[in-house]
Amino acid sequence: QPKTTLVIKLVGAVNEAMNKAAIRWLKTQTFQCRIILINEHLPQQQYENLIRNTTFFVQAGTTEKLGKAVLEFMSAGKPVIASKGNNHLPLDQDNAFLITAEEDDFKAALHQSYRLFQDEPLGYRAMADSASQRMSKYSSLAVVEPMLNAWLDQLEEEHSSADQIPTD
Repeated sequence: QPKTTLVIKLVGAVNEAMNKAAIRWLKTQTFQCRIILINEHLPQQQYENLIRNTTFFVQAGTTEKLGKAVLEFMSAGKPVIASKGNNHLPLDQDNAFLITAEEDDFKAALHQSYRLFQDEPLGYRAMADSASQRMSKYSSLAVVEPMLNAWLDQLEEEHSSADQIPTD
């Protein structure tokens, strides 16, 4: 849509050939929006601005290495468009448009997400709240701290057991 911007953040070591391939692919698509391609690390303030100004986060891959960004955006209350194959992420129909790898599904999800944001602000707000709440249940300090303490206690116990000298 003309009022929207699609930001594509390439991750990892993207060489010039991959950069050119991404640009070539984008030129073959019929997007009616602004497109920004980012191929570098963003300073913290710019990254925070990107999150703040994002409406939906699109997770194009299924590898676990890409999951960190999804978690960051969901924590900020940003719903996701992602493949159903992202089983390692806390995604469901309440906080994400889950799609197959088909290009038509992807395009349909982009259009659905735009319509939801533009025409159904309460529906979008519910999806955004669900993303944030799901992350609170998944990785908040209240959830992670007891697990971390239990793990540290176990390490401490194993370490103290190893320090004891057996007597015969």
